[in-house]
Amino acid sequence: MNNKEYTATANLGVTEILENMKQYMVELLKLQKRSTPQKPVMVNVGHNGKTDGCPVCGKDFWEKVNFCPNCGQAIDWSDFK
Repeated sequence: MNNKEYTATANLGVTEILENMKQYMVELLKLQKRSTPQKPVMVNVGHNGKTDGCPVCGKDFWEKVNFCPNCGQAIDWSDFK
């Protein structure tokens, strides 16, 4: 932390610091969930049929990817050989 950041933090009240900490914790929990691999789900892709897709945002995959290119969710392909 540099002097400017320290001064800005020191000028905040307890309420503001706690609110910032709460926001950081919420964001960290979202990132933790996104980095935990989840199995893909079947999604409809119009009249072409169904394909594997992201369990979070529903983006369809045409190839096996480790992370959803749309939302960044880690994908678990362990059940797919």
